[in-house]
Amino acid sequence: MASRKFILDPGSTHGGDYNTALLQVKRTADVGADAIKFQLFPPASKDDPKAKGNIPMPFEWFPRLVTAGRNLGVEVFASVWSVSAINLLADCGCTSVKFAYSQRHNDHLQQAADGLFKNIYISGDVMTGWPSIAHIRLYCIPQYPVPYLVDFAGLFPARFQGFSDHTLGVHQTQYAMDKGAMIIEKHAMLESCKVSCPDSRFAVTFDEMRKIIENDRAYEHAVGLC
Repeated sequence: MASRKFILDPGSTHGGDYNTALLQVKRTADVGADAIKFQLFPPASKDDPKAKGNIPMPFEWFPRLVTAGRNLGVEVFASVWSVSAINLLADCGCTSVKFAYSQRHNDHLQQAADGLFKNIYISGDVMTGWPSIAHIRLYCIPQYPVPYLVDFAGLFPARFQGFSDHTLGVHQTQYAMDKGAMIIEKHAMLESCKVSCPDSRFAVTFDEMRKIIENDRAYEHAVGLC
């Protein structure tokens, strides 16, 4: 049995500040997570109504963040909404890419990534029609946040490998793990975060993720998985 993988997603909680994004990479290493996944929205003003409150990350930041992650032993990759973002990840030597729930049926974009990455993550629900290319399925409920208890019965690992988690707190995160989710993608923000964005309404802190990761690693060690 493989070790569980934890991917932290700060969303827009970097607030448009590079040093905050860099600190998020460092904190990912500090709490023992495997990876941090940013969101490379198409370039747009944060005041654009189409952005829905999301704060775009400048593409020019990304290579420096990838380098910082490598130096810390943390994988850095991103959700993508354009071929230019896919090419940026490939040029940076990223081995993973993520297609958000809204892009789960974007065949053109997914085909552009085919063969460029070791891991192609796609968020979807039980009604999603999956593409033929190799991918890793993450169960996702597209509500921000999810306001109710989720029934994970029969989902892991038969239909999904992991959980793209929009629930409040970490109780349902743990429940998904107990039900067999081997990949946890969870929105996380710095303890000092003052940014107002869709993700900050339900993201847990890095310290909260530290506790759940440490407990899971301790269990893996006890049963001889690592």
